[in-house]
Amino acid sequence: MTYKFDRHTAAFDWRRAMSARTFAEFDDAVTAPLHGFRNKDDYYDKCSSLHFLKDIVRPTLIVNALDDPFMTPEVIPDADKLSESVTLEVSDAGGHVGFIGGGMPWRPHY
Repeated sequence: MTYKFDRHTAAFDWRRAMSARTFAEFDDAVTAPLHGFRNKDDYYDKCSSLHFLKDIVRPTLIVNALDDPFMTPEVIPDADKLSESVTLEVSDAGGHVGFIGGGMPWRPHY
C-alpha cells in the first residue's frame, strides 16, 4: 500500500489517511479523493449496486451478515428495493466473505 501512497500523495492528505481509524474514515481520506469522488458518501453512492437490485432478472441470492465490517447494516436493502428475482438472506453474525491479511494502515486480520 505504501507504493500507491508514495505515487499518489498529491491526491490526498497523508496525515489524515494515517490517522483514519475506520474504513469509512480511510475511504473519505484516501479512496474517494484518489479516484475522483467528492467524499466517501459520493464514492459509496456511485459505486453501490443498490441502484441495480430492482432490475435483476436472473435468480440471485444476496447474503449479508450484520457484523460485516464492510457492508454495514445501513446498506442492506429493504425488500421493496429488490426485484422478485432476488432473495436476501441476512444473518446476525458471519463477518465478510473476503479475506484481508495484515498490512497498513491498521494491520487487520479477518
